[in-house]
Amino acid sequence: MTDHLISVVVPFYNNADLLGDCLASIAAQTHSDLQVVMVDDGSADGSAAIARAQAAADPRFELVSVRNGGPGWARNHGVAAATGEFLAFVDADDLLPPDAYATMLEVLGRSGSDFVSGGVLRLSAAGLGRSGLHARAIRARRLGTCISAAPELFYDISVWNKLFRRSFWDVAELSFPEGMLWEDLVAMTEAHVLARSVDVITDPVYHWRDRDKGAPSITQSRADAGNFRDRFTALGMIDDFLRARGSPAMLRQHQHKALVNDLWLYVRDLPGTSADYQAEFTKLAAGYLLQVSPGLTGELPSSHKLAYSLISAGRQAELIEFARWLAAHPGRTPPMVRVRGRLRADLPLREDRALAIPAEVFRPQWRELDPYVAVESIAWQPEPEPEPEPEPGSPAGPQDGSRPAALRITGWAYVPSMDIARRRHATKLVVLVPRGRRRPPLVLPARQLKRPDVTAASGQDRYSYDWSGFSCDLSTRLLRSGRRWLTGTWDCFVLVRGRAVWRPARLHAAGPLPADPGPRLIAPGLTLAARWTGGRLEVRLGPDPAAGPL
Repeated sequence: MTDHLISVVVPFYNNADLLGDCLASIAAQTHSDLQVVMVDDGSADGSAAIARAQAAADPRFELVSVRNGGPGWARNHGVAAATGEFLAFVDADDLLPPDAYATMLEVLGRSGSDFVSGGVLRLSAAGLGRSGLHARAIRARRLGTCISAAPELFYDISVWNKLFRRSFWDVAELSFPEGMLWEDLVAMTEAHVLARSVDVITDPVYHWRDRDKGAPSITQSRADAGNFRDRFTALGMIDDFLRARGSPAMLRQHQHKALVNDLWLYVRDLPGTSADYQAEFTKLAAGYLLQVSPGLTGELPSSHKLAYSLISAGRQAELIEFARWLAAHPGRTPPMVRVRGRLRADLPLREDRALAIPAEVFRPQWRELDPYVAVESIAWQPEPEPEPEPEPGSPAGPQDGSRPAALRITGWAYVPSMDIARRRHATKLVVLVPRGRRRPPLVLPARQLKRPDVTAASGQDRYSYDWSGFSCDLSTRLLRSGRRWLTGTWDCFVLVRGRAVWRPARLHAAGPLPADPGPRLIAPGLTLAARWTGGRLEVRLGPDPAAGPL
């Protein structure tokens, strides 16, 4: 799809420091059939002059000037001026990788979906890194899905990592709420619910700037009371929409996301805010909690349950005390203790009988004990020494030209808040699950490795994770049954034991991806390769591309 016009809406307000780089990244797109609608939302700096210069230099760019009305107002004016078959949005302080629109357009051309959402990288002074918010939504490549089948898409609420069919946008009557922040939360949730089908791809299509200089972005301005007021307004609008156009399951899923993510961001920020801010936030949060689906707070992590229990009880002083504790203990999992044989979160106020906080609040959610995992290296091991001479009359090794080898996976994994100071306290099993095929998984025992550096890097001194290291060899011999090779893609998991607690997790990279060991030819025309999708490890056994069809 090379001759399809994409209209790109770029609202800006006082972005003179970064607008030029943003526009240059759009102009450099490998898909060049663009209409770029730059919307000046009443800027008072030199932004408009930069936009006018770009329009004069490149006829694909045009400038629309409006009085200041906020992001939703500016985007709606941009959409009104757009004439393309497809519609995209870019914020004026962010960047696009060169193939962003070509990649998304090609996907929509094959799938026929209403829009596509792509992966996002966070752009900071240190370079490009993973966007944690988008990693929750953009987990794996899925074409032709929808939010009812993939509720993690409630986290996919940014407008700029998407390419829409304009026909869908118009039929769905989508627009951005005006006069408020967080307008994209509302519009994008509505888009996901109204879409017949959407595509999700992990390819990075957007570089989202973390502003460390100049005015902070909306996302970085949570200390402003107007920011959380508008967030509560947006959450209420979405809940009302889901009651009218969605389903009870969708409403519950959105409210779960709101409590885990949206409100929680402000709870953690409370210690650095004023008393008036804290009082107003507590009041609005208590009102929101009153209308969430029954039993929903009981499904949350224990730290969330405690905070929302204090908010519902009107205990603002204790809430701020707990928020200070959270600031001093930023880990995902709180300390754990056993009470009459059962695990309980060892959080502040647990033993304060005067507060009478229900014991259920301190019961950990299953996912709170999700393992911390990092794959640090993947490497091919030398082929084994030749086997002893066979007995007379028996076949001498594999008869199909196969070449035994092993792919060694090395890293660390531990269940948080479970002390593993000794080897016997920990176990790891690497599990390969075949994708889309009715085959049993492969379960491989891993060697335990001592890693005191992991304990040192954990940011706490209550638990030892010294025996978190592991190494596991995936022998190519395991990928055949008799004379038949078990071709296909295998997703890689690790089953981790800390003391008496077992938990599964995907094998993934915690930081930069390890060096690629490259594919290995293990039989004539057949290769085994490790690859990463969304930071998660998978292995693929299939035809050697260089050899042609098997």
